[in-house]
Formats: sequence, structure tokens, C-alpha cells
Amino acid sequence: MGHENDSLDDFVSAHDAYKDLVYFPGRNVFGLARVAGNSEKLAALQNDFEIMKRKMDDEAKKATKLESKIKPLAHGHQMRAGKLWSQIEAIFKQMDTAATRLE
Repeated sequence: MGHENDSLDDFVSAHDAYKDLVYFPGRNVFGLARVAGNSEKLAALQNDFEIMKRKMDDEAKKATKLESKIKPLAHGHQMRAGKLWSQIEAIFKQMDTAATRLE
């Protein structure tokens, strides 16, 4: 890509410059956060928050849909696991009572 000879300091400075870049929805442009006013910074953060909230809501809907599809498929496994777990608990209780009898 042509960046093989660049030093680590060059990458760090480029990353720092990128971190300062924000989208200002009021002006519909990208700009540097350090030269923006507080109201513009607030609007930019609110815009980022709304975008992330929409993404999280969409992912939650997808997860709910997948859970509803998987639930009928895994119901038998859950029932069997519940029965086996109760048997395991009964065996451990028997082991505990046997251990107390030996003492």
C-alpha cells in the first residue's frame, strides 16, 4: 500500500489527527473538534449517539428474531438438559449423604 517505510510515529500522528475529526450535522461537514464550539461538539455527539442507538436497536431486533427461530429448535435439548441436571443433583446429594455416613 506504500506505507511500508513509514515509522510508527507517523502512524500515531495520523491516528491522533483522525481522532480529532468529527461530523457536524448542523453544517453537514466533517471538521476538527478542537476548532469547533461547544454547541457544535454537542450536536456532533448527539448525532453519534442517535446513530449508535439506531444500530443497537436494529441489532436487538435481529437478536430477538434469531432467538425466536432457535427456541423451537433447541427446546428438546433444553428439556433433556433439565432432566439430566436434576439427575446429577440427586447423585451429588447421594454422594454427600454417603460421605457423611462414612465420617
